[in-house]
Amino acid sequence: MYEYSTLSYLFAGVNSLALQGDDRIVVSGDGIDAAHLTYCLRKKVGHADIISIKLMQQ
Repeated sequence: MYEYSTLSYLFAGVNSLALQGDDRIVVSGDGIDAAHLTYCLRKKVGHADIISIKLMQQ
């Protein structure tokens, strides 16, 4: 979990990070570059996919 949180909080716009189950990470924020975040996760920890992207209501 530490690797994920360190990497994700380096990105601008990340507000929160949560582990969902054993193999899913939920990242929420404003203006996150999802493709770049996925690329960096793949480099750092291996296999990573975007499951869904949702717009959050304010």
